[in-house]
Amino acid sequence: MPILDWDPGTSPEAPGVLYFYEQGQDPSTGFQVTSRGVLQGATSAAYTGATAATDVVTTQVSGDTLPRLTVDADGTLRWGSGGAVPDVSVGRYAVGGLEISGALRFTNGQLLFRSDGSVTLFSSAVDTLHTDNSLDVAKNITTAGTMTSTGSAAASVAAASLVTGDTVDRFRRRADGRMDFGPGGAAARDVGFFRPAAGQLGTDGSFVLTAAGGGLQVKEGANATMGIATLVAGTVTVNTTKVTANSRIFLTAQTSAGTRGSPGVTARVAGTSFTITSTSGTDTSTVAWWIAEPAA
Repeated sequence: MPILDWDPGTSPEAPGVLYFYEQGQDPSTGFQVTSRGVLQGATSAAYTGATAATDVVTTQVSGDTLPRLTVDADGTLRWGSGGAVPDVSVGRYAVGGLEISGALRFTNGQLLFRSDGSVTLFSSAVDTLHTDNSLDVAKNITTAGTMTSTGSAAASVAAASLVTGDTVDRFRRRADGRMDFGPGGAAARDVGFFRPAAGQLGTDGSFVLTAAGGGLQVKEGANATMGIATLVAGTVTVNTTKVTANSRIFLTAQTSAGTRGSPGVTARVAGTSFTITSTSGTDTSTVAWWIAEPAA
């Protein structure tokens, strides 16, 4: 049968103790409550609530009107300010899962994952969340800022994509900005976009317009690579800094005037101009011209 016993104590250094234990057992095997309000025991305390939400343990600071911490019968922990109902909690929401109803702050620490703690997530700088491992996202990533990837070399992979079943990336973007494309499956990527030189965007494959009605549009104006010129007495000089010694200059008559002949390029000054001359000295037609450069 249970025994209730009392030791009145002998001094402030040896306070009184109230003992609860089974008859025939040593008092230290049960629970003890000291006159200083300390609860101790050799076994764990067990509390039974009428419902899952029944408070079985509460704590508060002197002067508080409400508990700062409550423990529900179902194990849910709730915290409050001491002057209002609890506003944050931790509880079990499903098998193997805990749920936090408010924010969780790490002031100087990190999250460790896997049994060996080999995957980490932590703040490496102000406004920066960092992991030393790979981040595998099964769905979308949405950001209002900039996604930056820094590779150790120009050919380092900054982004890649595959279709389920592929063994080789269909798309790959490198740290130097080059983008490569392939057919998928196990086939290698076979065409790319890249910057071959200042102010140039190149491809090592063909550029194909697959939709009817698509076309190439070139801006005209001062120092352009395309434009129109009107012949005067069968000749005209076109001023453009884009002409080079190797330029391929294509000419097509747009409107006929005077005695029309066949236009051709008869002179050029690299970086300055080129001259169009017709086989007819009285040709005053309008001629369209386009400058293209051979690839290196």
